[in-house]
Order: sequence, then structure tokens, then C-alpha cells
Amino acid sequence: MSTSKHQSIFLVALLWLSGNTLASGSGDIAQQLDRLNVLGSVLYIAAHPDDENTQLLTWLDQHRHLRTGYLSLTRGDGGQNLIGSERGASLGIIRTHELLAARKIDGAEQFFTRAVDFGFSKTSKETLSLWDREKILADVVWIIRNFQPDVIITRFPADARAGHGHHQASSILAQEAFRAAADPTRFPEQLTWVKPWQAKRIVWNTWLRFLDSGDTTSDDQLKKQIGGLNVLTGKHYGEISAKSRDQHKSQGFGSAVNRGIRREHFAHLDGTPARADLFEDIHTDWSRIAGSSGIEKKVRQLQKAFEPHHPEKLVKPLSQLLTQLRQLPDSPWVNYKRTQVENLLLQVAGVHVESLAEGREYAAGDSLQVITEVLTESPIPVAVRLLDNSHQAGQQPPADAQVLQPGEIARLNTRLQLVHTDQPYWLEKLDSEYTWQVDDQQLIGLPVNNNRAQVHIELNIAGQLVTVAREVQHKYVDPIRGEVYQPIQVAPPVTATLDAPVYLFNHNREQAITVRVHGFARISGQVRPVIPEGWQVTPPTQPFHFEKSGEQQVLRFTLQPPATASSDDLRIALETGQQVYNRGLTRIAYEHIPVTNWYPESRARLEKLDINISKARIGYFAGPGDEIPAVLQQLGYDIDILNSAALVANAEPLKLLQHYDSLITGGRAINVDADLRQLLPVLHQYIEQGGVLVSQYNTLANLPAGGIGPYPFTISRDRITEERAAVTFLQADHPLLNHPNKITAADFNGWVQERGLYFARDYDPRYTALLAFNDEGEQTLHGGLLTANYGKGRFVYAPLSFFRQLPAGVAGATRLFANVIAPRTE
Repeated sequence: MSTSKHQSIFLVALLWLSGNTLASGSGDIAQQLDRLNVLGSVLYIAAHPDDENTQLLTWLDQHRHLRTGYLSLTRGDGGQNLIGSERGASLGIIRTHELLAARKIDGAEQFFTRAVDFGFSKTSKETLSLWDREKILADVVWIIRNFQPDVIITRFPADARAGHGHHQASSILAQEAFRAAADPTRFPEQLTWVKPWQAKRIVWNTWLRFLDSGDTTSDDQLKKQIGGLNVLTGKHYGEISAKSRDQHKSQGFGSAVNRGIRREHFAHLDGTPARADLFEDIHTDWSRIAGSSGIEKKVRQLQKAFEPHHPEKLVKPLSQLLTQLRQLPDSPWVNYKRTQVENLLLQVAGVHVESLAEGREYAAGDSLQVITEVLTESPIPVAVRLLDNSHQAGQQPPADAQVLQPGEIARLNTRLQLVHTDQPYWLEKLDSEYTWQVDDQQLIGLPVNNNRAQVHIELNIAGQLVTVAREVQHKYVDPIRGEVYQPIQVAPPVTATLDAPVYLFNHNREQAITVRVHGFARISGQVRPVIPEGWQVTPPTQPFHFEKSGEQQVLRFTLQPPATASSDDLRIALETGQQVYNRGLTRIAYEHIPVTNWYPESRARLEKLDINISKARIGYFAGPGDEIPAVLQQLGYDIDILNSAALVANAEPLKLLQHYDSLITGGRAINVDADLRQLLPVLHQYIEQGGVLVSQYNTLANLPAGGIGPYPFTISRDRITEERAAVTFLQADHPLLNHPNKITAADFNGWVQERGLYFARDYDPRYTALLAFNDEGEQTLHGGLLTANYGKGRFVYAPLSFFRQLPAGVAGATRLFANVIAPRTE
């Protein structure tokens, strides 16, 4: 039986973990030897990046040596970003690579479904209705059938203790998939590639302290001591897991190291109950593979024979073991173990392989020159040759194969044709607002594209032919970071990127837009803004010309809105004579993850509004990734971004702040900015002397003891997650609802994702609540917009999600925000 294409694809995670960064220390080799006799697998399932129990994953993989996977239903694209301004799809890319960075440390493999993270949800009913329950269930079943876990673990229960509708849904879907994966009548279209699979059991990993639900453990649950020291690596499992969790930098999840022993609890959900161990009554050795007699004994002999100072002595016995494995019929476990032995053979033979390109960015259609370097540092000679697409596994290398002696480096030149861009596969299409569309069944579940540019070589090590694939990378030396590897990026030949996703035109005010045209090839043409009816653009086109990759042009156009209110899209067409391109360029670059480009459609929203704004000078303390200042500038406000540290250091900060009519603190600005917290008493003086201070939402982290307002109130976790939730006007005649714009119920149409979050509770009676909301079936919340006069000025706590609405061009929310930040006139 031949290895199916899909079986090889689902080994991507293992191959990725064993790439150029493969450790070769004696402790690591000893661990890899220990893994060879373990044939058990476990799949952990939750909803988001950061939901996983990294200490448990680390212990399962690096202590129990089980094949361990984490399935996150979403890529975290609906969350918030503490390290930059990326949201939505771009944030999903960041968190995808943060999870891959975490898995590279704790050793587990990573999977996803097509579900879009649409932000906080209170119920699984809402979540499953928006996601398309059957479609996401099919994805979970597909991943189970491929990964074939013996045990499935959920992070959450299927009820309100999960604390989030997505959390609840992850448990519901996991439990349904536990049975559906074994049922050949469920999703039979998958059976072209996979077989039904029944895991032995599914359990819930309960907690002592997590979320707001309190202790969910009980005496009748399965208990397991985890943690401790890995004597082969010299690291505690808690230390490894903390490093793994630290990769979630966009969420600020740096964690302390726990080097001790901890107890994990597991509540039985379905399947055969376990009394003493998760893998009770499960064969996790070679006895589960027919015809494997003697393999376990050979592995034990390898373990005894291993000499840390002479790993090359294992080359011959590993070669013999690989021969025996290759004689077994293909199966998921046999294929997996062959790959493990091949990787281990490379390690003990001291082989290092990397494929490098001179540049980092190329155009689809380019021909790419690649140099593959092969180094061997053991006494074992290694023969190497390049493979082409016609190579058949098992052929003997030809006479011209290069034989490497110890310490010798082979440099193999090859040329690759770059056919496709490296657009992340799940971003090609959006099936709905809540589900990515992936047409290729075999891509579903994978963390990243599997068709990136690779070079394949064949190594002959002690008579064994081992095929090695290496993704093409660009290597350079950074004066601070040192040697840096980055994957090459394959782009469209030319892109056009607008300087904003939404343009707001207030009244009949024209506005300049900027288009950054980036060439990835020698190419010429013209840029044509495609505008809606009634709009005018000047000039109608502008030329571009690039002699080589990497050149850019910045072009400016002027847009004139129509006389009446309008909401439509602006698109950019790049006309080259032979073809029209319509993609932009978004580059995501952080040191803890690979630099990644993606290519959204070159499009922006145009909103012609009629909003009255006050002639106020605004001072703004920006929060993480804050996009509101740019929106206010589009509307015509005079706005300055303030530096809290400089103000704290100034002898007279109040005097400087009095130049402004209104001050605004961005979402979570007080949480993350210690200088701003220190400045709060001065801000209260500013209010008292006639200024307006508007504080957008803050979480419960790092709040000052005295609160953020001039009078006390409590910030809660209360939120309104239904963006269409009805609104009640509690004080319809209040100035903030009437000046400079009359706010009506119509201004709450078209909001996105939510109404607001971290509402106020237990507020001083001197505050006035202006609006009330309630999600379906829940109590009414009054703390979404509070105001109080203080001295001559005014304070406003505004946890409505203006940070989402204004950048999305929601007209009613923008009108309300204009009122909230207006100077006090009454």
C-alpha cells in the first residue's frame, strides 16, 4: 500500500518541527530515542490561541512522549492586539504564528478549523448559529480522522462555566465529533482520504482557578501529577511551558515559571472511563502494529548503545531499524515513526541542511535561484543529490552524487519556478462573516500553506536513502539580532495599498488619499481608482513603472464626495496592458514570529457623513493599536498624540494640558501605561478647571487604587456582545445626546461585532447613565456611557466599542463620539 498524499500532508507539523532549527544535543537525541517506543496520541481542543494548557501539552509531549496536538477552532482574529494595530485577518496571522512558535517550544502540533473569531459571545447558541455548526463540526471530525487521537481533551465544559460562547461551542463540537468521527455516515465525502476513527475517551481538563467560574475539580475526577524536571534537557516542564506561553505576545500573556509539581484533573465526558491514567486500556507500544515484532527491543538496544560523545555509532543500527519500518505496510503510525527515525538518523549523522535565496521577496511567475547547503559533521560519509519532480523514492543516487566527508559542505544550485503567491490559504475567500472558505479539503486543519517553495534532496546515509525537504529561506545578519532566517515571500507582480481601510468625508469636504504601489517585478502600467457613482476623483489615472523588484511609488488622488449621504467601496485597479491586478500588500513584522506578507483586495470603504463637530483642540493618550486618532483627523479635528511620560516629567503638566479643550484616553491606555496612571490626579484637576476627559474602556488589569474617574465606580466584565442589541435612552435630553448632533435610535444601526465591553457598575450617584442595553434574555446594563460634571468640566467613561466602530466607519457611533468629546457648554 502506498503512502497517500494526504497522510504526507498531515505530517507537515512534524516535519516543520524538525526543520533547520533541529536540536542535536545529546539530551535531545536521548529524548528522540525514548519517543520511538511510544505509539499513543492525544488531541487537546479549545476555541482560541491562548486557551491551551501549555504545561499539560509540554508534559504529555516531552515526558510521556505522546504525539500531542492542539486544535484551536479559531485563529484569534476577533481579539485585540497589545503589540500593534493589526486586527481581524492580520491579527489572525499573528496569532497563528505565535501558536506555531509556542508549539516549537512545547513540542505539540497545531491545527485550526475554518471558524472566524468574531469576538466575545455569551452563548454557544449564538456561536454555533453564526459559525455554521455542521461546517465547523466537519472540520473537527476531519482533523480527528487524520490525527487519530487515542484520547481527546477539552479545555472547557459545554455550559456557562466555560465563560465564553466560543469556549462552550468548542466542547460541544469536540463531544459531537468524538462520535461522528467514527460514524461512516457522517461526512462521508472525507472518506476518499481518511477512515472513520473512534478515540477511546474524551475528558474535560478541569481547573482550580480559571476564568470566573471558580473551582471545577472534584474528588471523583481523574487526577494526574504533572511537572517536574526533565533530566535529559535540564529544564523543568513548567519552565518549558512558560516559554511556550510567552509566545502569545499580542495578548500580553507573559507568564511566570512554575518549576514544581502540579495536579491536573480530568472529568469524564464520553467513551470508556479511566480510573488511574488517561491512557488506561490503550496500547501505546508497538503491539498495536501488526508485523512489528522486534522493533521495541531494537529501540531499547539503541537507547542502551547511545554514547553522548559518539552519536554517530547509532547510524548503522538506526539504518537497520529504518529498513524494518520500510518493510511494514503504510499506516499513519508507521509513516509517523519512519519520519521520526529519518530525522533522528540526520541528527546522529550530524547533517544540517538549509536552502537559501538571495532575496526575501519575489513575484509569482519568477524563476528563483536557490543554494542548498548540506553539512555533515560526523565520521560517517554522506552522499547527496538534488531531486526533481520526476524523482521516484527508492532509486539509488546516480554516480555523480556528491559524497561529503566529515566537516565538508556541499552547495547545490537549483532553480525553482514560483507559480503561486503565498497568500495564507484561509484568506483566499470568506464564505460568510463568520467562516473562512477553503475549497481544498486537504488544506483544512493545517496551520499554514503547504505549497511554499521547497527544495528536495536525497541523502544516502549508511545505505539508507532519506528524502529531505527544506523550505526556501532568506538569511541575513542583523547588527542587533545576529543571524536571522526569514521565509521568502511570493507576491503578485504589483500591489496597490491604500493608506486607510475607511475614508470618512464629513459634509462636502474633499480628501486626499494615498496609494502606495509596490513592484515585485519589472512592470509598468497605470493606477485607476474605481469610484462609486456620484463621486469624483482627480486625476482619474496615474502611471507607474518599476525596473526591478522592491521599488515603490507613492501616488496621491483627491476624492470629492457626492452631495448626499453615501456608503460604498473604492477599489484600485492596476492596469498593465495584459492584466489587471487588484491586490494590496500587508506586511506583518515582529521579531518573535516570521515576517509574513498577505495580499487583501485593494479596497476601502467610503463614507459620506453629515456630522457636526466641535471646533475643539483634542489631546489623545493612545491605547494599544489605537486607530481612532486617524479617524478624528479625517473628520477635521485638531488632534495631538500626547506622551504621558513627558508630561509626568514636566514640572507643570497641568499648564500644558490646559491648551486642550478635551482629552481622550484610548482603549486600555490606563491598563498599559503606568505614566498615565500616575498622571490621573492631574487629569482630574484639568477637569475641575473646565476640561473634558473621556476615558474609553479599560480592563480590570493594573487599575489605580483610586479609580480612573473623579468619583468612584467599578469596572466590571459586563458587556453587550450583540451588535444589534436594543438601546434605551435614559436621559434623552442630556447635552451629550443632543450637542452638536441629535442622537436617535437610528444611530445604533450598523454597529459591528458588539455594543461595548467592561461596563461600569456600582457608580457614585453623581454619575449620570445615559444609555441602557441588554443582550437577549439578559439583564439590562446601564454602565455603557457614564458622565459626571466635576468643577467646571466633565468626565465621561465610554466603554462602548468606539475603537471598533469608528475605524469601521459606523456613522451613528461616530456622531455619538463627536458629542462625547465636545467641550462642555452647559
